[in-house]
Amino acid sequence: MILGKQKNLSRYKGISPLLDQAIEAASVLTAEAAEGKTELCGDKLFYTVSATPAKPKEQGKFEAHRRYADLQVILRGDEVLGIAETGECKVTTPYDESRDIAFMTGEGDFLSLKTGDFYLLFPEDAHMPCCGETGALIKKAVFKVLLD
Repeated sequence: MILGKQKNLSRYKGISPLLDQAIEAASVLTAEAAEGKTELCGDKLFYTVSATPAKPKEQGKFEAHRRYADLQVILRGDEVLGIAETGECKVTTPYDESRDIAFMTGEGDFLSLKTGDFYLLFPEDAHMPCCGETGALIKKAVFKVLLD
């Protein structure tokens, strides 16, 4: 997992060409970005902007992906993000290849994130997104970057 400020995203270029494209696009997104899906390189690289009501962490679930890395940028609002080692979690909903997701339970740490923060997650990073003050909107961009 990599955590940082949106303004510093360019420091992480060079990990992969697809991630470089995601970083370029994510670096210029603002809270005024239109909601919806944007394809940058077909199913290899795309992102979705959405505004989601936060939920208490007691209602959250850890999730993990195998085919894609997630680059998530908080465009507006506050998010509490749960993070755990995927291999240390117990799978509750088996991996769905068509959606590239498995759900699980486990013990994790929780981070408080704000507008302008980003995080980059890999398959070993189980995460519980969109937690926070119940009902508060979290607007963010979620980039899906196909892993080599």
